[in-house]
Formats: sequence, C-alpha cells, structure tokens
Amino acid sequence: MISMTGFGKGVRDIKTVHYSVELSSVNHKFFDVNFRMPGSLMEHQNKLKEALKKKIGRGHLEVNIFVWEGREHKEIAVNTALAKKYLDSLKKLQTKLGLKGPVSLDQVLRYNDVIKVYDKKESSWPGVKEAFDLALKNLAHSRKLEGEKITKDIMGRISNLGKMLDSIVKINARVIPESKRKAEERLRNIFKNVEKLDESRICAEASLTVERSDISEEISRLKGHITEFKRIVADGTPAGRKLDFLVQEFLREINTVGSKCSTNEISHTVVAFKEELERVREQVQNVE
Repeated sequence: MISMTGFGKGVRDIKTVHYSVELSSVNHKFFDVNFRMPGSLMEHQNKLKEALKKKIGRGHLEVNIFVWEGREHKEIAVNTALAKKYLDSLKKLQTKLGLKGPVSLDQVLRYNDVIKVYDKKESSWPGVKEAFDLALKNLAHSRKLEGEKITKDIMGRISNLGKMLDSIVKINARVIPESKRKAEERLRNIFKNVEKLDESRICAEASLTVERSDISEEISRLKGHITEFKRIVADGTPAGRKLDFLVQEFLREINTVGSKCSTNEISHTVVAFKEELERVREQVQNVE
C-alpha cells in the first residue's frame, strides 16, 4: 500500500541559476493540488499537474517552486526623465513652502520607480523540470516507505482481529449448552402452574431461543472479510477506498455479534475487536 503522506525535494543548479522544488502530500478523499511558484512559470502549471496525476492517485499536494538567479542575470534601469520631474516638483514645493536648502539625490531616490532591478531573462523551464522530476521521485519513494510501515501495522491488527474471532467462537461453543439450560429453566418457571408440561415443546422452545443468538453466519462473514482484506492488500494496487468500505462491513457484523451474545466474555471481546478495528480504520484512511 502507498501512503498519502510524504515529502520530496529536488534541486538543480544550472550555471548561476538555482532551482528548488518541494512537494508535500497529506490525506484527501480525491486528487487535489495547490501551486506556489513564480508567475513566469504559470504557463507550465498544467504540465506539472498532469505529471503529478501519473504518479499520485489521491491526496492533497502542495507544490512549492523557487528560483534564485545569479547577479549577472540582473539589470538596473534608471528612469532619468522621471527623476528630473521629481526633482523639479520637489524644488517647486520647497519654494512654495518657503523652505531653504538644496534638494538632494537621496530625496529623489526615495521614490521606488526611479531605479528598478529586473531579471534579464525569464526562468528556465528545463531547470525547473529537472528539479520537479527529482522531487516527484523522492515524494513517491517517501509515500512508499510510509505505506510499508502502515501496511505492517494494519496487517498485525488484522491478525489480532482473527485471533479475537477465534476466541469468540470458542467462548460461544462453551456457553451454548449453558444458554440452552437457562432457557429451559426460564420456560419451566413461566409454565410452572401448568398441570401437564410438554417437555419436548420446552426443549424445542429453548433450542429456538439459542438459535436466535447463533452467530455462526456473522463469524463466517467476518472471517471472509479478513481473507478479502488480505487479498486486497496483497494485490498492490491503490485500495484505500475499498478497504475503508470493508472496515464498515466489519463493524456491521461485529455489532450484530455483540447484540446477539449477552455473555460478559463475548461482550468484552467484541469491545476489544471494535477498538482494534477503529485503529485499522484510522490507518486505512492514510493510504491511497
């Protein structure tokens, strides 16, 4: 199984330009992606999204792309005409306000649009693509490793569920005769004032009472669910949704077992089963 949680980073240096791409993913019902990158790369967003879809089936992804360019890629533009207009306006304002002293260059440069620094060329797509591919590879590896940990944990818990079912079967087989005896005793008390008791009818009614608490079908279905769970995991394909649905089926059957069996031993085991099943459900929601 593959986890929906992971992180991958890729960096590339081409001449004096440094490219860095960071990819992180967390749980989500569907495929969802959010980009943070320079405006000059927006035209490549769809290509990046499609590349992610080929590797990632489900989860929320954050894509952060950074580009740092060396000094030789920077240019300085001085707007001399605008600077002269600022200077003339400041001198006129000074005269109008009756202020003395020269107007300095420092005052003119306070206006940000007098001098501007800009990139001599747009960010290079090949460099970004190389860094992105490396980050995606690392993200996939990270999700795979996390998925292996989750798989190990889940399968251990599924094994525990199987042992609990075996325990319930053994306990139930032991208490059935006692349950039938108590049912017969209860019926005899109910009809103790009847002159002639039909013993065969008492036994039949007691047997019917025991049958109503029979859990063999539920146990059989639960064991079948365990087998199917293991098969889906072994298949190796994205199966988070399938397993989540199967866990709901587990819960429905074990609830029926709990409602049919009133013995303390079985009730306690059912509670433990549901607690372990909840841990399985939490882990299943982490896989793709």
